[in-house]
Amino acid sequence: MATPATQPTVTVYFDFICPFCYLGGLRLRRLQQRWGFDLAWEGIQIHPETPRTGAPIARFGDELLRRAASGIVALAEEEGVEINLPLTLANSGLAHRMAELARREGCLDAYLERTFHAYFQEGRDLGDNQTVPAIVRALGIPRPAIGRFLDDRDGFARLITARLQAVAAMGFRGFPAVVMGEQAWQGVQPVAVWEAGLATLGARRI
Repeated sequence: MATPATQPTVTVYFDFICPFCYLGGLRLRRLQQRWGFDLAWEGIQIHPETPRTGAPIARFGDELLRRAASGIVALAEEEGVEINLPLTLANSGLAHRMAELARREGCLDAYLERTFHAYFQEGRDLGDNQTVPAIVRALGIPRPAIGRFLDDRDGFARLITARLQAVAAMGFRGFPAVVMGEQAWQGVQPVAVWEAGLATLGARRI
């Protein structure tokens, strides 16, 4: 009996508070409808210094925010979605720990979709103790498992910190950081660029 061929893997380093990560993820999922490849999601905290209660977006300065908002709106239009940019930058540490729980439970994709939606469509606070636990409960994950990750008894905060250090060592400063074999990009790229990368990676058109 023949062994099924494996698909190449694209690695995505992302943060839930990053609108470009959200929109870039949508673009990559759209590409999966035309190309055969797997996505490996690796969560990091771009701003680990953010207080648990969040920080005002205004701290980044009006000019930087105007330039970023213009690019985000244009990209959202390309992806055919509406995006509500929050006024408060959430601390995403809990969301990333719960992502590892969702990964363990086999429902990471659904968790990613709902968590990004909660932040960029519903304006929910990912740093509180209600929003993210409610998402994983709705996915059918038992409360005892959720409690373990709330307390971080398995040390996943250290894993997320180690990922950030590894990404910095690789020279990434913009996100999402997308790696296709020996090729890598910082930030969302045009569809044609990522399609060329997928072809070089060995992905096949569906």
